[in-house]
Amino acid sequence: MFDRVLTHVLARVRHTPGHAVGFALAGLLAAVAAAVVFAGVAEDVIQGNGAVTTDPTRLAWIAHHRTTALIDGARFFDAAGSVAVVVVLAVIISAFLWWRRVPLAAALAPATAVLSAGAVAAVLKVLVDRPRPSAAYRLVVETDPSFPSGHATGTMALGVSAAIVVAVYLLRRPIARALAVSTGVVLPLAVAASRLELGVHWPTDVVAGLALGATVALVTTAAAIWVAGVPERAGGNPRLMRIGALLRTARPSAT
Repeated sequence: MFDRVLTHVLARVRHTPGHAVGFALAGLLAAVAAAVVFAGVAEDVIQGNGAVTTDPTRLAWIAHHRTTALIDGARFFDAAGSVAVVVVLAVIISAFLWWRRVPLAAALAPATAVLSAGAVAAVLKVLVDRPRPSAAYRLVVETDPSFPSGHATGTMALGVSAAIVVAVYLLRRPIARALAVSTGVVLPLAVAASRLELGVHWPTDVVAGLALGATVALVTTAAAIWVAGVPERAGGNPRLMRIGALLRTARPSAT
């Protein structure tokens, strides 16, 4: 059984463009690293030890060093990283990528990553049911459980997936690709920091959210690039072949 699976995988690699294989494998390796970070933080939160023991001290330090400028900036990034805004942005970005004739599978990666990461975060909030920081720290009202940060999860899922697809399909210069990916990571970090500045999350909540969002985005985007780069082969289920062909197809030119 294992030999047949391995043979099938190797056959797909041989028939896949090199850039698709390279980006997909790099994405999966990065996803493993992000998943390890998330698993470690989640274990500390569930067990109540490790990094969790430093949460009160770190949050108190942040609250003690608040300034009006930092709070105003935090409110801006907090609003920009809300679930509703992130979902709408993900749909718009996916539509834009399709309009720019990115293969459908890759164009859908941002929307798919955001919705998937959001669903996982929502389930984890219910299962872990971690209380928010004390009301004395909070500058905005939040009522749902604290772990993981939904803002951090959603914005990282969107930033990483969109940045990678843009870098792979729309940019050619290495410096432009590096700038796109850096932007896709830095903006979610700003949103995550805003949640700490506003006192509505523990530091481990946002670290876990960032790691979870990155994991889902990397897996989703790697799979999307893989699908978009695999050519159609003869044989197989006709219905699945039609779906696969659709996912690999870019929007036709208007001319």
